[in-house]
Amino acid sequence: MSEAWSWVDGERGSHMSHTKARCRLAVLTTALALCGCAEPAIERNHPGFIGASPTDGTTGLSELKVEFTISRSGRPLSEAERSNFSAGLSLATWPDLIPISSTITVRPAQPNAPQTLDTFVLVPELPQNEGWYVASVAQNPPDVAWAYSYDHHPVDGGAEGVRLRIGSEPSVWSIDFCSKSPTTYVVNVTFSEPIANLNAVDVPSISVEAGGRVCAAMGGPNPAANSRRGFLCEQTDDAELFTISVGDGLESPEGVAVPPNSFTARPASLDLAGSGCRIYKPAP
Repeated sequence: MSEAWSWVDGERGSHMSHTKARCRLAVLTTALALCGCAEPAIERNHPGFIGASPTDGTTGLSELKVEFTISRSGRPLSEAERSNFSAGLSLATWPDLIPISSTITVRPAQPNAPQTLDTFVLVPELPQNEGWYVASVAQNPPDVAWAYSYDHHPVDGGAEGVRLRIGSEPSVWSIDFCSKSPTTYVVNVTFSEPIANLNAVDVPSISVEAGGRVCAAMGGPNPAANSRRGFLCEQTDDAELFTISVGDGLESPEGVAVPPNSFTARPASLDLAGSGCRIYKPAP
């Protein structure tokens, strides 16, 4: 693996544009709050966090590029820590783990900046074909844990990584159960990539029931929010069984259909991920 450096405004930085990632570490909490969700589960025993964009399970990408961001309680990484972390970054095919030669661009945090974020951009040296890949982290820096407990996946040898797909293969990425009151839940169904007709006024291809009662779809057409759809479930509680059904009719802009599926969960049995939301993550 080679390491590429560039200088921007007196600091080492990356000239690379962002991929079609669904979420970034700095904005995901805000985005979830706007749609009725609290932030994802965070290992708060650690003073520092690592996040990846795109997140694990993202599909529909046009290129392979992963940005790892590290924030450690106002303390930027040392030069040695950046070097060690960079040395442990790698790309491979998934799931057969054939190594891919890659390049790392590092943008160190600035000590006096409002946010001390060390950023590492990992890209293959050559363009990759359609398929699944994994970007792996061999070892986190001291006192740093993954920010989101379900946004990474174990890789051989004790590493952790994010699995990504170039090309369309849409699926349900997560289901968030967000308590708005003791008897009211907002259920957000999030997909692994944009869905062309997800935010139509009526989406009969998705249904959510709580204890057998149909929940109401929220919102109308919104092209800017085409990977998530919310449902309002009233007169329910976290002990009831929720059923989420995805039928025929949903597809990506490329015309790849979302496979029909059905999921059941009781919010009370799920880990609390922030102030009010419990997250159900379908098996990968």
